[in-house]
Amino acid sequence: FETDGAGNTCRWVEVKAMTGTLHDRPIGMSHTQFDYAREHRAAFWLYVVERAGVPNEMKLVRIQDPAGMTRTFTFDPGWGAIAL
Repeated sequence: FETDGAGNTCRWVEVKAMTGTLHDRPIGMSHTQFDYAREHRAAFWLYVVERAGVPNEMKLVRIQDPAGMTRTFTFDPGWGAIAL
């Protein structure tokens, strides 16, 4: 979290790092992280560090209110293992 000058929490940040980019593959949030994002809405930010570990190629993608911006949910092939 980040605080203002008075010590009040003004931003909650979840950081995800990846060796590739969001064009290569998606990142995920746990249901607990997503619930927290939904609870804090505009004060919650998802920071994705693309190409982490490659100083000249790293890129920070900042997404404010990811829970509020979500329009669809995608189910990957892993769901086949638990489907009834």
